[in-house]
Order: sequence, then structure tokens, then C-alpha cells
Amino acid sequence: MTTVGEFAAVSGVPEGDVLRLLEQGGFPQRKAGEVLSEQDEDLLRPLVQTCRGAEAIRALREQAGLSRAQLASAAGLSERQTARIEAGEIDLTKAEDQMRRLAGALHVTVDDLFFQRTTRVRRALLAEPASSQTMPVGATVSPLTRLGFALVRLRYGLSVGQVLELAPLMFGLLAEGSLLRRKRKLKQLEDAYGDVRPELRRYLADFRERCDAETRSISRRDLRDHASLFRVPSTDDSGNGEAPTIGNEGDDDFDPFSAYLFELARGLAEDHERPVRAGDWRSTERQLVVWMFREEMEKIASKSDKARWALEYGDAALFDLPGELREDLQQRGVLEEEPEQKTHRIQQRIDWLERKLSPEIEGAIRRWRAEWSDRAEGGT
Repeated sequence: MTTVGEFAAVSGVPEGDVLRLLEQGGFPQRKAGEVLSEQDEDLLRPLVQTCRGAEAIRALREQAGLSRAQLASAAGLSERQTARIEAGEIDLTKAEDQMRRLAGALHVTVDDLFFQRTTRVRRALLAEPASSQTMPVGATVSPLTRLGFALVRLRYGLSVGQVLELAPLMFGLLAEGSLLRRKRKLKQLEDAYGDVRPELRRYLADFRERCDAETRSISRRDLRDHASLFRVPSTDDSGNGEAPTIGNEGDDDFDPFSAYLFELARGLAEDHERPVRAGDWRSTERQLVVWMFREEMEKIASKSDKARWALEYGDAALFDLPGELREDLQQRGVLEEEPEQKTHRIQQRIDWLERKLSPEIEGAIRRWRAEWSDRAEGGT
């Protein structure tokens, strides 16, 4: 048998709160030293979990600097419903969907809420970096990279910090996949070379030397070897090549790792789509980011090139948009609004982004596009 005080200690809830929950639950009046029956404990546990969850949600919201309305919007709940949850008026053990949404909006798990895991405990249990162990990255990122992180946050609900926590694992998997692909293609080429008639091998005089170089590159885990066997000319206009050449036109620089990423992107594409278009004035990386997040970019900027450029080239940051102009973007569910209201919001967002685009950037982009178009026409 367990006393009220012992139950409180095990539950991690102050004794006074357990007594208050007993009173609210309609139990006969109890004192700290009184013994609880098993039935009492079974009835009390959901109340305790609700109390802990409500306190955790409120504390994490305030820690994140969010208003109740902002948290409700991020979780796809009404502000009134969120207020009732924070007040402990809803049995959270039966509110699975609401708890999942709130946990996602606060970047924790449902268990974290129910067990009131503090930041320190959560980091220790789940191997998350403590604030005293933060590592300065010191990397200068391009506007496109910053936009990419914002689009990841928008689509998947992950913060930059959470993406960086996963980055070593994600990059390691991709890197090993890239090297494995090169190994397999190298073996295919060597097998094909073995079938070539001896009198024709003189036309492949440097083949063995390049195979040895490729083998050494793979053994060194050199992801961006510019002397790759699998370089594809930059003049491939068929759209069937693996990736455009990296670097200036006509040189031998090639990035097999980016080619692998391009191949993965092509595997995600529908038959009528093309992640990277030959002859496009934008870089391969820019084309891939824009293609990967095309739905979000369409929702943000519609058909406005100037609004897109402001984001792509760093004149505006996605999450610098005023809250009312990105409410529909952050909504995990469907924001209910009239068509006229939706159209007005989108136009306001486009106007805001277009005003941010600097004349220098716009002029440079237009000149760049024109020069690329002239060069493409001159080469045909």
C-alpha cells in the first residue's frame, strides 16, 4: 500500500498537488500520511499525468517565448482548446492527437511532456547536446542554404538545431551510398573492359590508369574527386545525363557526390518531371533546392519571380515575414479562410517580398539570365 506522500514522490508531483487532485477528482478528503488503495491510485494516475503534461506544455511554451495563440497556431489547435489543456481541464491521457500536435510544435516528444523531462534530463537521456557542450560551427552559409533550412522547417517541422543534430548521420549515410555507387559502377566498367577485343583496347589506353585512380579515390573516401571516371560533359542537352559539370564550362572538374544526390532526386521525380534542366541559368544545387521544395515556394511566392529571388538570394528571410503573412504557411493542418482572404494574404506576402528585393540583385540576375541565354543560343 502507498501513502499519499509516497505516491507524490514516485509521481514527481508535489504532495499538495496530489491532495488537490484528489479533491478535484471527488475523492474523500485525504491527508499526506493516509494510505491509497489500488483503485485510488488507478483513478489518480490520469489526473497526475494531465497535471504534469499541462505544466510541461505551459513551461516549454514560455521558455520558447511563444504566446498561447502562437503555440495554438503552430499545433493546429484553437487558442481556447490550448488554454483548457494548459489549465488541466482536459484529460491529456485521452487527448492523443492534441498531445502529439503540441509536442511537435514544441519540438519534444509526448513522453517528454507527460514525464516533465527538463532540458538537462532530456538531453542526458536522449543524448542531446547540453548548452554547456554546444559546438561553434563557424560556417558561413549562402542565402540558398539559409532558405533551405527554412523550407525544411516549414515542411517537416524541424528546427535548424534538430537538422544539425541529424546531419552527421544523414551525411554519413549519403556519403557511403555515393561511394558504394561508384564501386558498383567501377566494377561494371572493368567487367565491360574485359569483354573488349584486345586489338580495340589501344583506344582505351588510359582506362587502367583511370580505374586505379578511381580505386584510390574511393579507398580515401574522396567524395568530390574531380578526376572521376564518371564525369558527364556539360553539353549533355538530352536530360539523360547524371549531372552537369561543376565548375567552368570545358574544364574537368566534376563532383560525383553531387551527381549521386542528383540521381536520388531524379528517383523521386515523376516521369514528366526533371529535377535539373540542361541549359538552365541556375546552378545545379539551386535547381535541386527549388525543385525539391517547389510546393512550398509556389505557396509562398506564387508566380512572382521577384518574390522568389528575394528569398533565394538573401534579401529576405522566410521567417522574417510578419506573422500574419505566414500564418497559412506554418499551419500544419488546413487554415480555414475565405478565398478572398487567402488571395489577399498571398498578394500581401508577395508585395512584402518584392519590396525586399534590392535593385542590385534584381539587375544582376536579369543580366545573368540574358548572358546565359545568349551563350546558349550562340552554341546551337
